[in-house]
Amino acid sequence: MIHLQSLTLRPFLESDINDFPFTVPIIHSLQEIKFTSPVTFFVGEN
Repeated sequence: MIHLQSLTLRPFLESDINDFPFTVPIIHSLQEIKFTSPVTFFVGEN
């Protein structure tokens, strides 16, 4: 089982900072999310 301790969100390219989701203010200011308790991610097609 993989245990995720933190998440860092960075644009892949410098030009990506002008594209979604990096234009959303809360995402733009986000540096790192630390997980101090278990989190469940549901992944799949919408």
